[in-house]
Amino acid sequence: MHEFVKRAEITFDDMGINSSGYTFEYNCEEGKLIYFLDSQVPYQRKGEGHLSVSGDWKLEATNPINSIHIYFEEK
Repeated sequence: MHEFVKRAEITFDDMGINSSGYTFEYNCEEGKLIYFLDSQVPYQRKGEGHLSVSGDWKLEATNPINSIHIYFEEK
């Protein structure tokens, strides 16, 4: 993920982030392109087993991208 962000000249602040991946939107005249990058997002964890809670995600520890999905949404 770090390599993709660097090459795409964007930042993690430009993306929506959830546990299953990253979303980036690009606006164009006819609508917008929505990119979903399937890459597990590592989170800080507290506790163990069923009593664990997810905290903030770890920016420094990303995983490889499994797939990229691109959707078009009309205006």
